[in-house]
Amino acid sequence: MRILVIHSNYGRFGGGEVFVQSFINLLRNNGHDVYLFAFTNGPEISTPTELVLKDPFYEKNQNPAVFFIRYLLRFFFDPHVAFRLRDWIGKIRPDVIHLHANDRYGNSVLFALIGLRIPVVQTIHAYTILCMSETSKLPSGQKCPYCHGFRCLMYGCLPLWKFLVVVPSYGIKWWMTKRIVDRLIAPNPRIQERLINCGFQKTVLIEHFGKEPGKIPSVENVAWGSILCVGRLNKEKGFQYVIRAMEYIIKDVPGAVLHMCGDGPHEAELKELVKELHLSESVIFHGYVDPSDLEDFYERANVIVFPSACLEVSPLVTLESLAHGRPLIISDLCGIRELFEGKNVGFFVDPTDTKELAKYTLKILKNKDLFLEMSRAAYSLYTERFNLGIHHCRIVSLYQSLLVPKKESNQT
Repeated sequence: MRILVIHSNYGRFGGGEVFVQSFINLLRNNGHDVYLFAFTNGPEISTPTELVLKDPFYEKNQNPAVFFIRYLLRFFFDPHVAFRLRDWIGKIRPDVIHLHANDRYGNSVLFALIGLRIPVVQTIHAYTILCMSETSKLPSGQKCPYCHGFRCLMYGCLPLWKFLVVVPSYGIKWWMTKRIVDRLIAPNPRIQERLINCGFQKTVLIEHFGKEPGKIPSVENVAWGSILCVGRLNKEKGFQYVIRAMEYIIKDVPGAVLHMCGDGPHEAELKELVKELHLSESVIFHGYVDPSDLEDFYERANVIVFPSACLEVSPLVTLESLAHGRPLIISDLCGIRELFEGKNVGFFVDPTDTKELAKYTLKILKNKDLFLEMSRAAYSLYTERFNLGIHHCRIVSLYQSLLVPKKESNQT
């Protein structure tokens, strides 16, 4: 099968990019011909299997007129992008087009897919497709069941100026998505429910995958007291809460060490917080760690903490933790409870309550039997629900279900 994968970002950005590259490798390893169309801030890339266009939107020293034109091109319509993509589709002739993140030049990408009679599916990687304020919450903190439109202004989710700037582009993209994309793939039940509430009935639930399972869980390779956090160091990811929780953790387990793998705009503030709390010997910043080098961190980890305060889709770090059979402390604010609830793979906590965060982390650090019990449950859950083979079967089955009606339509 020939598959065209479209994704907004090329190269190292975050978990979404790691997932897409793993997804491409999964398909290729199973005998499919896979092509990639994406965007980059660097030079254009053109190979027999990749077309990566340069995105000049963030170039420095732009005058206001140039920036305004580039804004219109990026968020509304860029004929150059649409033409290049349509031309490449004509050359590679894919059987299926699989959209992932469609943030950059999204309307232009969708415009290029009009009238092709090729099945189009899209995997959701962020709540931004569902919410212009990117929170999916009302100002009161309650879950918002709606989508784009005047409700965002009526309920105070967006100020008037932002509403006027954001709504036209978002509205056009959502309108086109509902008419061009044959299936939206939701990686968790909450997103599937929200998509249906927002008027997209053609939604399927296919959970993400991580990597090949690691070693069968044991206590032999664990660095007891090792706590691991992995992710981009943004404020909304909540790593500041884990650092504050370390004040309580080291009182009970003096040798405990928090390993932070990742970089980002909040890094300097986090390091300052470590100094302020006198935790320099208990918190280690490793910077960005290549995914292949993360294996050792997972193998040594006693527990993985995922403290995100923003809504997540299917965080890669949680799946990789399961693949290595490591217990999880998961934020109850990030919207992924349904993926792991009742599976005994860890604890859900309010990460802003640092005492509670410390309490449940210590439960795992201080109890080897509980560690092993949760480790084996995590490993078992991953092999049963989130492994590569299961994901490949589900994706190919979806492709094939869409190919038949499209072929019949083409013949008529």
